Amino acid sequence: MVSNGGVFWRNSLLDSSAEDWDKMQAINSRGMFLCYKIIGAASVAGKQGSAGFPAYCASKFAVIGLTQSVAKELGPYGITVNAYAPGAVDTPMLANSFSDQKVESEMWAKASPLGRLGTPEDVAGLVAFLASKDASWITAKDLGPYGITVNAYAPGAVNTPMLTNSFSDPRDNSEKWANASPLGRLGTPEDVAGLVAFLASKDASWITGALTRPVALITGSAQGMGRAIALRLAGDGFDIGLNDLSGKREALDKLAEEIRAGGKKAAVAPADVSNEGSVKGMVENVVNDLGSLDVMVSNAGVFWWNNLLDTSAEDWDKMQAVNSRGMFLCYKYAAKQMVSQGRGGRLESNIFTPHEIIGAASGAGKQGFEGRSAYCASKFAVVGLTQTADLGPYGITVNAYAPGAVNTPMLTNSFSDPKAASEMWAKATPLGRLGTPEDIAGLVAFLVSKDASWITGNICILSRVTSIKLGALTRPVALITGSTQGIGRAIALRLAGDGFDIGLNDLSGKREALDKLAEEIRAGGKKVAVAPADVSNEGSVKGMVENVVNDLGSLDVMVSNAGVFWWNNLLDTSAEDWDKMQAVNSRGMFLCYKYAAKQMVSQGHGGRIIGAASVAGRQGIEGSSAYSASKFAVVGLTQTAAKDLGPYGITVNAYAPGVVYTPMFTNSFSDPNVASETWVKATSLGRLGSPEDVAGLVAFLASKDASWITGQTYGVNGGMLCH
Repeated sequence: MVSNGGVFWRNSLLDSSAEDWDKMQAINSRGMFLCYKIIGAASVAGKQGSAGFPAYCASKFAVIGLTQSVAKELGPYGITVNAYAPGAVDTPMLANSFSDQKVESEMWAKASPLGRLGTPEDVAGLVAFLASKDASWITAKDLGPYGITVNAYAPGAVNTPMLTNSFSDPRDNSEKWANASPLGRLGTPEDVAGLVAFLASKDASWITGALTRPVALITGSAQGMGRAIALRLAGDGFDIGLNDLSGKREALDKLAEEIRAGGKKAAVAPADVSNEGSVKGMVENVVNDLGSLDVMVSNAGVFWWNNLLDTSAEDWDKMQAVNSRGMFLCYKYAAKQMVSQGRGGRLESNIFTPHEIIGAASGAGKQGFEGRSAYCASKFAVVGLTQTADLGPYGITVNAYAPGAVNTPMLTNSFSDPKAASEMWAKATPLGRLGTPEDIAGLVAFLVSKDASWITGNICILSRVTSIKLGALTRPVALITGSTQGIGRAIALRLAGDGFDIGLNDLSGKREALDKLAEEIRAGGKKVAVAPADVSNEGSVKGMVENVVNDLGSLDVMVSNAGVFWWNNLLDTSAEDWDKMQAVNSRGMFLCYKYAAKQMVSQGHGGRIIGAASVAGRQGIEGSSAYSASKFAVVGLTQTAAKDLGPYGITVNAYAPGVVYTPMFTNSFSDPNVASETWVKATSLGRLGSPEDVAGLVAFLASKDASWITGQTYGVNGGMLCH
């Protein structure tokens, strides 16, 4: 079954009608669901949001979620489920989408590394491979073509000497890995060879990346996460609009009284978020009662278990109506109100009025889960919508939070034995506990703060647990590498302002700048230790950590920020250049993670490790092959270190800056002003980042509000790349 039918048209979020949304979802995602009931048509727009077609992107993200979930359900029957995700292909659909086909075709061709549009035959070659015996061990994938001919294959557990030599009991572990595969078996070397043969063939030739209190409206706020978010934002100084279904009016009124008792205003606006008139009225009622709308938290959602074969079209429609259509309607009418207010973004002043739309995605909107095909598809749609809601020019940021297993009524009502289920999900986290609604509220509070003013189009995951205690009876200690200038300096000053004693590191040749920064921090009443070191040298890193602990008493937060960058394409990169880049950016990160973790484990009260990734570590950038590889390595190291260190109460996360105006940036271009203008155009928010933008994210990751976040890499890039 090749489920290829689909429709496409351009429309921004503000110009998309509910009817447009429904038609796009009906064919592109609901139609895919019905056909699956097994190769499906996703799209490059289902991997990375793009301005001007939110409904299309959401529908194609839904296809990816559906594909991943159904693959797990149907694997035991020997059925593989994959999707192909074409880029710009020269078809009537493309031609009919533009007023000037020639100009638009040239534009899209230039956006491809291969310098041409794809052809239908390019895509057909991939489908032919997926339908062949060579793809018999490939399932739950969403594959290009994107116009790239540099590829990698990423095998799972393959029955090779390397696998058997990795375990004391190869047979037992082979059975475990086989059970972890939807297809119920280990791969063979021939499975992998089939993919490599395809990638080397002609069929793969196009496969190759306000002066009053601000007002926040929270949907689904009668209980659980919505209630916690409402209370947290009220505590942070917001007046609150409360929404849920009319049948929950009593709970809403009770929560409103609790908020008013704390000195804030509250407006109660019952509504069904799947109904367009109801959502429009909800926004109008909140604005009439409270005067404006500055933050929309679209939290309402529904969930139930059902595998693909047992899911009726009615079940599918209901899930999509609330979880994806409802999100679209809340985004749309909140955005219309914010645009009409005309305040143009965030006010960096004592009275801070943000403009923020925040949606509830889910861990199931990042990875398909067995038994949740409709739910996963609906939450993948939220991811696509969040990335493509084209509101940056109005100063409106759009992000989503993606919780894991949180101890809420929705979770407990989903199982016949809630206690057993809770224990099972707790064991699935590195640090052994369920999340709380307050964990989620902490992230939402960060996303509406001034510290998140350059973060948009992000899906922020909370799916790992920690019980960290920063510091003991003294002030906590943070060590920042590469701290004499730019981002590192801003992080050191911010954490000192947040109450940390600070360890400062950079190369010994920058000692004067380190000492000057140390004096600035000491003038603010904090202790400082200066520890010059080369992070690529193991003995040097070990000594750096020891020196900071000897001077300040402990190590609670390690910010591994040091890094190097220069432009060089692959052909002009020498082995020496490669080695130097990896030595500092990836080996140095490993050493800092390792020796910080050893110290934190010995202290016995957990800790935070935070590393510097990059936008180039999430999406390869032309002319930076060695740098991108080193930063992709940071993302992988961060994810695995989080699992290794979770049992010790240590969280491990990374920040991935876009183009930030620092000495590293200005030194990378012959004309920094021209470069700045070019890179500004690549952001949704229309400006370069500042070191303080990044420092705000790091401060959040080091705070108690990030206590249930680990293994994540968060973008802070002004919407340059949405993840």
